[in-house]
Amino acid sequence: MNSLPTVAIVVLHWQGFATTRQCLEALFRLRAHTARTASVQILLVDNGSVDGSGIQLKRWIVQRKEAQVYFLSSPENLGFAGGNNLAIRFALEHLAPRYLWLLNNDTVPRPDALVQLLRCAEAHPSAALIGSTILDSATGRVQAAGGCRYYPWISGYRSCLAGKTKEEAWNKRVRLDYIAGASLFVRADYFQVAGLLSEDYFLYFEELDMVRRLPPGKGLYWCRSAVVVHQGGGSLRSRSGEMLSVYHATLSSLRYTWRWHPHYLPTVIAARLLVKSFWFACTGRWHLFSPLYRGVRDFFFEKRSV
Repeated sequence: MNSLPTVAIVVLHWQGFATTRQCLEALFRLRAHTARTASVQILLVDNGSVDGSGIQLKRWIVQRKEAQVYFLSSPENLGFAGGNNLAIRFALEHLAPRYLWLLNNDTVPRPDALVQLLRCAEAHPSAALIGSTILDSATGRVQAAGGCRYYPWISGYRSCLAGKTKEEAWNKRVRLDYIAGASLFVRADYFQVAGLLSEDYFLYFEELDMVRRLPPGKGLYWCRSAVVVHQGGGSLRSRSGEMLSVYHATLSSLRYTWRWHPHYLPTVIAARLLVKSFWFACTGRWHLFSPLYRGVRDFFFEKRSV
């Protein structure tokens, strides 16, 4: 009988074969490195890709005999929460994991990252949600030390220790309001008590909502020795992707504020409309005005367009 803890690693894919393949190759190396520590199960979700990359990945996985990946697919884009929930449900029902690790498809975890996360989890049993040291792939500097601070009156955030070197960040203390979704390590019993990711948010604010639903006595933790390199932006780097990002960031911020901080809704709307409009105008990104205003409009009319 295998007494090792099972870790289900969930990778959500939408468009872009090469980026996700790079992530999976890193996970194959990580699984080999972790073989004596945990039983690692990799779940890949094709979240309604329309560029044929989902089929490419499935064929590539079949050709890799050592791959051993659970391939799940949705005929439509379910968003971050819906796509991840597809795999989380499957893992809880069929794999009985002790932990689940939600990873962006544009991340490359270091081979020992999971070993470090498991050590942190065992040493800090009250931590339900654990973050990694996320490094920017372009600069090698810290993108987020575990996660971010959040300022509800303007619906703004600041990534912890962003811009510092890994060495500079090592001995720093951080206060986390939420764990960065690019690398989110979760005790399986969190989902059994608090429920799955809220699908009221198509993109963004899912991590904050998870914190609001933490079981009593549970908290957040930064596992500084678990290093994950993040490309950032992923499939949202194009013009259309940027517009999609602004729309959903606006809509989700208002939905989150209305649910958890309704008294701040006026200041959040003002910050979104005035500050963002000013910034877009200063940077000449006129194409982002439309998704910004549509996000506000659709919040009031309880609509969502993908």
